[in-house]
Amino acid sequence: MGYWGDVFEKVIFEGQHLPAHNAPKVFSLDRCKSAAEKLRISLHSDHTVTPLGPLRMMEQAITRVMEASENAWPLNVLNTEEQLTNEQALKAVTYDAAWQCYADSWAGSLEAGKFADFVILEKDPVTMPRKDCSMNMRNIKVLETWLGGVKVYAGN
Repeated sequence: MGYWGDVFEKVIFEGQHLPAHNAPKVFSLDRCKSAAEKLRISLHSDHTVTPLGPLRMMEQAITRVMEASENAWPLNVLNTEEQLTNEQALKAVTYDAAWQCYADSWAGSLEAGKFADFVILEKDPVTMPRKDCSMNMRNIKVLETWLGGVKVYAGN
């Protein structure tokens, strides 16, 4: 949404509306909240054409800010009704992502008997207010990275 939403809104779907709702057709994109209410979802990146990073994916699902217009105020947010909560976004990049890959029995959450792969962050993305997330959540500093219960990175 953040990376390509502006192009879909202003170029690809310009002036097009959904027949049943008369809402802009671009509102049918990335309906995260609607999906999360009925299904287990994961967030992803089209790695070769968009930047990678779980915090960035969470940020975009929480805010739905279209980055091409980031410098404009008010921020250009596409379809606020589809914004995830911080908790829903975290679940989508951890536990539910592992579940979708059939890896939830050994990864995706911190439980006895599972791999202890996790990061310690400078700030808690779950408690970050939505208004502060845009262009900030992705930059939360990683203090430590642990793989299999062993610290493999300690930041300065």
